[in-house]
This record gives sequence, C-alpha cells and structure tokens, in this order.
Amino acid sequence: MKGKGTGTRGLVSDPSRLSRWLGFLIDSQRWRGVTQTKVAAAAKTKPCNLSAFITSDGLTRNVGEQRLMDSFNFVGVHLDGLLTAGLHRWDLGALCLQDVLAFNEIIKLNPPVDAGRPPRLFRVGGDQCFFLHRPTQLATVMARLPAKHASPVTQALGIAVDDVDECAASELQSLWLTPQAWVVNRAIDTYLGLPELVH
Repeated sequence: MKGKGTGTRGLVSDPSRLSRWLGFLIDSQRWRGVTQTKVAAAAKTKPCNLSAFITSDGLTRNVGEQRLMDSFNFVGVHLDGLLTAGLHRWDLGALCLQDVLAFNEIIKLNPPVDAGRPPRLFRVGGDQCFFLHRPTQLATVMARLPAKHASPVTQALGIAVDDVDECAASELQSLWLTPQAWVVNRAIDTYLGLPELVH
C-alpha cells in the first residue's frame, strides 16, 4: 500500500476513466442507499477526497491506490473493470449520458459467460427498460434504464430491444425489488436462455 498522498499510480493507468466509473457506480446504486460517504467510510478515506477525485475527472489524485481499490470493491467492480461476484443492480433512471457510457464500458469488459447468450434489453411499457447480463458463473447484472437511454446501449453493445408482454413486464418489475439474489439470478438465466448455474 502506498503512503498517504502518493496518488493513484501503479494499477491506476487511466484515472479519468476510473473517476467516471466510480461516479456511475455510486450514482446508480443510490436507490439502495449507496453514497460517497458510505464508500469513503468503507475505504477509510475522506468523503471530500473521494468527491474531488470523481468531480475532477481523476485529475485530483489524493486517494491512495489501496483505498481506491477498496472503494471500487465496495461498489462491486475491480480497478480493471471486472465485476466482483454477486448480483449487481444499477439504476440509470436519473443518470446522464456520461453515466450510460461508463455503463457500456464496464459491460464490454465483462463479456457473457456464454458467447451465444449475449445481454438482453427488455422494454417494459413505453418508457422503461431492464438490462439482464450474466458475465460469469458468479456474477449477474440487472439494470433499470429509461427508454431514452436504450439506443446508446444497444448501439454500443450490439444488442436489440425486446418488447415483452404484460406478464413478463410485471415479473421484471417485481424482480427489480426482490431481495433474494438467487431468485433474481435464476430468472436472469431463464431470460437469457442459460442452463441453471451457480445461485
């Protein structure tokens, strides 16, 4: 671990990209109580330092490498962009296009566990979509996003938007709030056409 104030060199080759990712990962999980203050506390750093790193596009590098790693682990992603094990639920509803670009970058670094079963984007009603993805046997992604952000996602990831019937729409909306990760993981695999994996 580097000493205080030595910056984010070493593993951190692109602080601008990391600041963009970290801002997205925190903002997309605010709906479940994740804040910069909580992330900073978990990483044993000051919230103002973490905020400065994010808002300066990585130019203010006053968060040590280990503490930055701890910050990323808290929000479910390693510094190389790979997802940690578990179910990742991200809400892009109130986020800007830059956050959508960060989302696309992270997803591209986490290709599907089965190359023949890419991520899927389902439109629920006229203004909301759900994104489902299984990058590894131990990691899944469920993201909620407004239909206006569907085009940047489908173009970046090379997928289409699928409309669903009322029954499936209701199930997806229910899954979003289902606390049991294994239930959500099993449903994600079903929607992706995957055999039952590790839940």
